[in-house]
Amino acid sequence: MPTINLGKRKNPDKTVYTKYRQGFYQSKVWKGLRAAKVCENPVCEKCEREGRTTQTQEVHHKKPWETGLTEDQRWYLFTLWENLESLCTPCHHEEEMRLKSEPEN
Repeated sequence: MPTINLGKRKNPDKTVYTKYRQGFYQSKVWKGLRAAKVCENPVCEKCEREGRTTQTQEVHHKKPWETGLTEDQRWYLFTLWENLESLCTPCHHEEEMRLKSEPEN
């Protein structure tokens, strides 16, 4: 008897959220900011504080931009230069895990 492959059902809320995030990260403003940050800090800032030299691969938002309550607040946090940190991929992963484990205020 043939089987029907229904595949994984996508969560519509997650799909909308993913498209929403992509809108920020695909913007010309973000691409320019990211390039400028990497140019200014080509070495991972966290590794550098710990005495290591590792090439920047990611630009991290120290305070998650998604925490803004309005679209304007989110865009402000997303583009705020002081909220950006140049990191290598392992340090970026550590920071993301740390942020996810912090209790919400």
